[in-house]
Amino acid sequence: MFITIDGIDATGKTTIAQQLYKHLKNQNDNVVLLRDPGTTVLAEKIRDILKTTHTSAMEQLYLFLAAKASLTHEIIQYLEKGYTVISDRYIDSTFVYQGMLNNISPLTIQKLGQYAYIPPDITFITKCNSSNILQRLLHRNDSDLIEKSLNQNKIEHMIQCFERLPEIFPKRLYYFIDTNVSIEESLKQVISYLHSFN
Repeated sequence: MFITIDGIDATGKTTIAQQLYKHLKNQNDNVVLLRDPGTTVLAEKIRDILKTTHTSAMEQLYLFLAAKASLTHEIIQYLEKGYTVISDRYIDSTFVYQGMLNNISPLTIQKLGQYAYIPPDITFITKCNSSNILQRLLHRNDSDLIEKSLNQNKIEHMIQCFERLPEIFPKRLYYFIDTNVSIEESLKQVISYLHSFN
């Protein structure tokens, strides 16, 4: 099974991904946690570039797709070995951050990146109100260029973009997680849904 956890920065998705990994690891050794962009040597180098270098919208999009292609190769290898794969971010972040925020349709990115990614079995999207997101971002000491560009209006727009994804890709399986609550409560939502899915 391929599970992705996506959403806006500071909505708890990385923590939830880590906690879900620990939960599943206690039940099954064949679980792996990856991150996008990153994980592979090439993708980590691209991640470093993206975090520190100002790029145009199209430069950023193609860099993300290159990183994703490298990561996807690894994902497929794990899936073929029978692993449950959890990815902290994946294609949906690219649809929103590099796509919809720059007036590039997710369907256009789907065509451009058709060989760079595979559809996840389940995508969990972390959902948090904009004031909580801004408050959490203010307390971060290691914000990257993308995080530093966020403001209330942009966050509100991004929330709407993520909410539109199930309409744009009706064959995909999306589940929205309320992350205004504690991490423990958010994780319960994920585990409960996974149990119903199985």
